[in-house]
Amino acid sequence: MLRLRPYNPKDGEILSRWFSDEEGFTEWSAGQFAYPLNGEQLDDYYRKWTSQGDGWPMAAVDENGRLAGHLLMRSADYEENSLFFGFIAVDPALRGKGLGKEMISLALAYAFQILKVDTVRLRVFKNNPGARRCYEAEGFLPEIVTEKAFSYKGEWWDNIQMAVRRQDWETKSWLSWARKLQFIAQAGLTYSKDPYDLERFGQIREISAEMVSLQSGLPIERVRDLFCNETGFQTPKLDTRAVIVENGKILLVQESDGRWSLPGGWVDVDQSIGGNTEKETLEEAGLRVKALRILAVQDRNRHNRPVYLYGVIKIFVQCRVFGGAFAPNIETVDSRYFSLEELPPLAEEKNTAEQIALCIKAAESPVWEPVFD
Repeated sequence: MLRLRPYNPKDGEILSRWFSDEEGFTEWSAGQFAYPLNGEQLDDYYRKWTSQGDGWPMAAVDENGRLAGHLLMRSADYEENSLFFGFIAVDPALRGKGLGKEMISLALAYAFQILKVDTVRLRVFKNNPGARRCYEAEGFLPEIVTEKAFSYKGEWWDNIQMAVRRQDWETKSWLSWARKLQFIAQAGLTYSKDPYDLERFGQIREISAEMVSLQSGLPIERVRDLFCNETGFQTPKLDTRAVIVENGKILLVQESDGRWSLPGGWVDVDQSIGGNTEKETLEEAGLRVKALRILAVQDRNRHNRPVYLYGVIKIFVQCRVFGGAFAPNIETVDSRYFSLEELPPLAEEKNTAEQIALCIKAAESPVWEPVFD
């Protein structure tokens, strides 16, 4: 378990030892510091921010007081009521344990509850997907993409500005608590035998439904239907999306509301991942395809909005077409191939421009390691 405290000069020497290669250091520093880093550079830089009154360097320490992470809260805008997070780092020896997300979660709570800002932003290079996934998991969404924002040894890096707003963060927190209570209640109702325990778990489930109803404005009966209608141990739903790329363009289908998505949908109870992808593509795009390989497996609530009350795992599957043709149907009214530069309005609860970009890149790579959360 981590806690946040103010940065002090002793932290600088420890932090400077976390960067063993220049490229990784540059992804973190964006040219603000010279490689190799030392504590004196950090102290000089942070002294400027603290003296101006709009910067707060922070350290994350574990239960033993060991420095585990670091970030700077900076560029406070008191008219817009916003600030930026920057220089986010976790001790390399402690990575892979979820500490980055825990530190960001604590920092957001500090920003929204103590500093009372309305918006928190940060910037991350597009070629740093691990950091982006960490930020997405805590509610950050892409806001501005700046191409060729930074040059490193002749290579141009794109920059993504991401943001999370207080209202979305508060909603996400409420939903997260409600989902956890619902999960505990449903597991208890599934495995408990004692009638008193069953009654208590039923009450916990009702409390979770009331929390969702209060936060969302939905009638409690509607919440019960959506949120409390399952039995057995609760697991995420599965959603497959077909990735069909030809000449740098990806196939999308148009839904009745005018927005576009990758062909796909919920995995039927009697279908495999590949079989469901092929079935959905035939139904929505009229194409007979062969599922070839999995390109990505994502936790939907980390990448798509709005956040759903239940968990969804999205599986993107590359397919090869061997027959068929589109015909309007009850689900879709059109299908076309689009380049990344000419994407139409998307059904972003199903697929975002970033997900489509990932799919095109993966499909065009002869050797591709599936990415997953």
